[in-house]
This record gives sequence, C-alpha cells and structure tokens, in this order.
Amino acid sequence: MPRRPTKVDQASIARAIWYRRCGAQPIAPTAEMIAACERASDSDREFFKRRPDRNVRLRRAFPEETTMLEPLPDGLQWFALVQQIYPGARTRRYCKMPASFDADVLTEREIERLILGNR
Repeated sequence: MPRRPTKVDQASIARAIWYRRCGAQPIAPTAEMIAACERASDSDREFFKRRPDRNVRLRRAFPEETTMLEPLPDGLQWFALVQQIYPGARTRRYCKMPASFDADVLTEREIERLILGNR
C-alpha cells in the first residue's frame, strides 16, 4: 500500500508545480539577496515608523527582491506593495508599473484604489 504524502511532501509538490507553471527556477538565496531583503525590510520599518498614520506603502522594488520574478520589458519596473498588518508585521506583494511612475505622491487611499481595487 503506498504511503500517504506528508505535509512536507505536499509542499514540495506544490512548489514544484508552481515553479513549472511560472517558468521560474528555484534558487538558493545569496548573501547579497538576504542583505537586500534586510535593507528593504529596514526601509519599510522606518517608513511606517515615520508615518504612523499609514498602513500601506508603494515603493520601487529593490532589484534583488525581484530576482525570482519575470524580467520586464523596457518602460516597466517592479514595485513593492507593502501592507502593515500591525507594527512589526508586514506583507509584501509585487506589481508591474510604468518605470516613470511616481509612487511617492500617492496617498494611502489612492494606493488602495489603484492596486487593491478598494473603492
């Protein structure tokens, strides 16, 4: 009788399917990638510390953050949408935007309408 897959097996299978669908290759993070993610996290932490009235931030992604994402054609750039769940806990998603886009001028409400579709 075949053994039942464990949660670890299921996660490995799901990850392999995701990589195959996306055309991405699994990579081990380098010291540079880890350092860049730390810089990004520090940047986000400082932003929310300076702006306690904000819970959403849209910023240009650090190049090392997007290593596993698809390359973009000229004129587009990856941006990071950072949502603060509570102080110290944040999520990050990436979206494609025109390279000339100035995210710094948007209010939190405008970001929510533009990216999250909230009305």
